Formats: sequence, structure tokens, C-alpha cells
Amino acid sequence: CLILSCLISIILFFVARTHDDTASSVTFPTTAPSTSPTTNPTFSLNGLRSFLVDTLPSLERSFSDPQSPQSQALSWLEDNEAVMRYSDFRLTQRFALGVLYFALDGENWSDSGYWMSDRNECEWAYGNAIPCNPKGELKDLSLSFNLLRGFLPEEIVLLTALERIDVGGNRAIRGSIPTLIERLTSLVNLDLSSNNIVGSVPTQLQQLTDLRLLILLNNRLSGTLESGFFSMKNLTYLGLSSNEISGTFPSDFNVSTTFALQTLDFEDNRLSGTIPTELGLISTLTELSLRDNAFTGSFPSEIGDLIEMANLDLSYNSLNSTIPTEIGRMTRLETLYYRCDDNPSSGQRRGTWGLIPSEIGNLNGLIELDLRQSGLSGTMPTELGNMNNIVILHLEGNRIFGPIPSSIGNLSNLEMINLESNLLSGTIPDSIERLQYVRHISFNDNTDLSGTLPTVLGKLEYLEYLDVRKCGLTGPIPSELGLLQFLSHFFTSDSGIGGTIPEELGMSLTDSLANGRYVFGASQTGTMPARVCTNLKAAGIDVKAACRSFKCSCCSFDCKNDNRDDSRNSNSNSNSYSN
Repeated sequence: CLILSCLISIILFFVARTHDDTASSVTFPTTAPSTSPTTNPTFSLNGLRSFLVDTLPSLERSFSDPQSPQSQALSWLEDNEAVMRYSDFRLTQRFALGVLYFALDGENWSDSGYWMSDRNECEWAYGNAIPCNPKGELKDLSLSFNLLRGFLPEEIVLLTALERIDVGGNRAIRGSIPTLIERLTSLVNLDLSSNNIVGSVPTQLQQLTDLRLLILLNNRLSGTLESGFFSMKNLTYLGLSSNEISGTFPSDFNVSTTFALQTLDFEDNRLSGTIPTELGLISTLTELSLRDNAFTGSFPSEIGDLIEMANLDLSYNSLNSTIPTEIGRMTRLETLYYRCDDNPSSGQRRGTWGLIPSEIGNLNGLIELDLRQSGLSGTMPTELGNMNNIVILHLEGNRIFGPIPSSIGNLSNLEMINLESNLLSGTIPDSIERLQYVRHISFNDNTDLSGTLPTVLGKLEYLEYLDVRKCGLTGPIPSELGLLQFLSHFFTSDSGIGGTIPEELGMSLTDSLANGRYVFGASQTGTMPARVCTNLKAAGIDVKAACRSFKCSCCSFDCKNDNRDDSRNSNSNSNSYSN
């Protein structure tokens, strides 16, 4: 029995030895790995090198430089004792990831996870998560905000199963986008944003028929827009903002194939010419930003046909027309920005004078409307009061005249309203008391506004900022403003508002006065409220410094003497101080 047992052991040893020799002698295939690779080893490292050079001819030169990322990745594989246990696609996969690591300064990444370890590469950047398909092929490469630095290597195209590449936010990836990226036919999401990538957007990207998100914003990309990008049937997001794209916006795209486009973001580029009316045919659009370019011509009325639109920004261009009445069709609009930064006093003008269309009142889902410095004239339409979901309203810096409509009080969700630097007249309507959530109100520089500050302002319990400088308002400051416990910025200078500062303002004046956030006019008389002095000292604030911050040219105070106790300080009226 002992002899028989020994014979069996010897036979099993030679069988195993023969199997290992056979496995190590198989040569590398001459064609690319199939989409269904074997899980057993099928090639040697010499065969891998030959295959790689056949696939990417540029590797021949890279391998001749021992310091290149490609040579370093190959050497790393050769030094791995477990290398012959890897299947063909895993050797290729590990090589490609190794090149990526060495090319993008992997040693200094903020999080390198298990990169370059003996662990399965599906675990390198994700711990126990598996960004791979059931065959073990990497499908998700996410290295955003990870301090990657260097050139994006074209060897990334060896990762043929990739569906997502996200290296956004690294700021130091430079060079151009590899044109061979068209080989990644399964790619769904490509995010190279916020880096230093140059060159044009490769037209080869249009071959990626499964691509849905193309996020290239905040780089240094140049060249012109190709119409083919608008005809990619699955593309939903095309983001190229903050680049150097120039030329005109294409109008010859095939609208019949733009099945999915939802977001077009070309903000902050160098696009010129007119905005094509054909944009109005992309019915799926929900976001469009052409902000900060050099477009001329009109605001296309056809944009009003984009009834799914939620966010529209055409600011900072040189469009020479007002907002078309067709804007009223876009009832799902949540934000509308048409800011031009006109500067009539200097003779510089971006945009032209026009009216606010009454149809804008149909946008009752609008949350933010920014039409500041857009050369608008005419009156404020009463229909503005129909936008009962609006939170932020900017109309400053225009030539809007006439009264503030009482319907403004219907904007029950409003938190900020800025009407400064217009030609408004009449009184501030009492309906303003219904703005229960408003925090910021500015009527500054409307010299034809008349009447007094409404006492109902005291009902706006969340009000923090009130500016009525350079207005024609007269009369005293209402004592009711003392009820506004959050009021921290209050400006009345260069207006007719005068009289004594109400004692009731004592609490809100305390901190703001010390920081120069209250500016009263020359018509203010009387004494600084003693309650202010008391509160300033109780809060440990330098009373003398607070007085110096008080911009009032003809007021007498009692808080110059810093040595008296609070009770005496609160009842004193004698000393004066002018600024």
C-alpha cells in the first residue's frame, strides 16, 4: 500500500507540471481581445507587447523610452510574480490602468486607493465596490477631484468596456482629448470638466452613439461647434461652458434625430453671429445657456416654442431686441436671465431699449427673474403680480418709469426685490406688507418716488436690507421699523427722509451701526437714541468707533463719553458729533 501511494503521488506531480508548462507556452493572439475574453491565461508578456503595438502603433516609440508611463506600466507587470495567472483582457486592463497611473502622477493623488496593488483592479479605487461588469471588465473609471496631473493617455481606449469616465475637477490634466476615444463604443458618460485640456472637440466623439452626458466645461478647448453633436440620438447633456469655442452657432443640425437633448450649456465662450431660430425646434430642451458670448441680432421668438424649458440664460450678449411676447408660452420656466449690463452714462450699450412684455405674467412657475441693466423701458406691467412663485426679482439699472404696481403685493414668496436706478414715480404701495418672506428691498436712485416710508414696512418680519437712498421720499423714519429684529442694513442718505431717529430702532442699530451698515441722511436731526448707546456698551462694542461710523452730518449724540454708566448714558442728550 505504501508503494502504491508513492506511485500515485509521483504521477499527479508530473500531470500538474505538464499542465503548467502548456499554459505558459501559449502565445498571445494577433487580434484584439474579444468582448467575451477567456478567464484563463492565453499569452506571454512578449505577446502582450506585440499586441499593444499592433493596437496602438504609437506605443513603439513610447516603449523605446524607459521613463515613459507606458514603459513603466510594462515593467510593473513584468515584476509581478502573479502575472501569468492573469487572463488576456486582465493583462491589457492592468497595463492600461498602469499607464493612466504613471501618466497622471498617481503617487500624488489625494486618494490612490488600492491602485497598482495585487488586488483585482475592480477594487483599486472603490474598496469592496465593483465598477466592473460580470466578466470582470472595468466599466466605471471615476477619479474626479483627485489631484490628477499630466496628459490623458490614449491607452485609456484599451478599456473597451468603459461606460463612464469621470476625471473632472482635477484642474491639471492637460493636452488634447485622444481622438481614438471613439473606440469606447459603450461610453455613456464622459466628464473631463475643470481641467486644462486644449485643442478642439474631436468630431470622433460623434461616433459614440450611446453617449448621454458630454461634460467638457471649464477647460481651454477651442475651434468651432460641429452640427453633428446636436444629432446624437442619445445625447441629453452637452456642456462646453467656460472654454474658447468660437465661430457661429450651427443651424444645419438634423432636428429629426435630436431625440434626447435636454441641456445645452455654451456659457462663457467666443460664439458670435445670431442665435439660430432652429433652436426652437429642439422640443426636448429644458436648459439653454448662451450667456457671456458675442451674439448679436434678436432674441428669437422661436425660443418660445420650447415649452419644456426650465432654465434660460441669454445674458451678456449684444442682442438688439426686447423679450418676445412668445416667452409667455414657456410656462415651465423657473429661471430667466436676460442681463446685458447696459451703461448708458458712458455711452456703452449691450442690448437695446424695449418693454417688459405683459405675457411674462404667464410664467407663474418662475422662481428667479433677472433683467437688470438690460435697457428696458416702459412701465412695470401689472401682470408681474401673477408670478406668485417668484423668489428673486432683479429689474435694476433700466429706464422703467411710472408707478410700482400694487399687484407686487401678490408675490407672496418673494425674498428679494431690486428696483434701484430706474425712473419710477409715485408712492411705495401699501400692498408691500403682503411680502411676508421678503429679506431685501432696494428702491435706491429713483428720484421721482414720492411720499413717505410706509409704516406697513414694520410688518415685514424677515426684512434684513432696506435701501431708499437718492429717492424723493420725505418724512420721518417710521417707529414701526423698530419691530424688524433682523434689519441689519438701512440706508436713507440723499433723500428727504429726516427727523429724529426713533428710539425703537435701538436694538437693530446696535451691531449694524458699529459696522457702518446704517447710513442716514443730512435731514436727520435730534439725538442718537440713548438705547443704542446702552446696547453698544452692553455688547462690548467701542462706542466712540460706533459714533464715527454713523454717517450723519447734523445729528447730536450722547455716546461720545465712554466713561459714564449705562443708566446715565441712556438718558443723555447733550454732546454732538458731525461727520
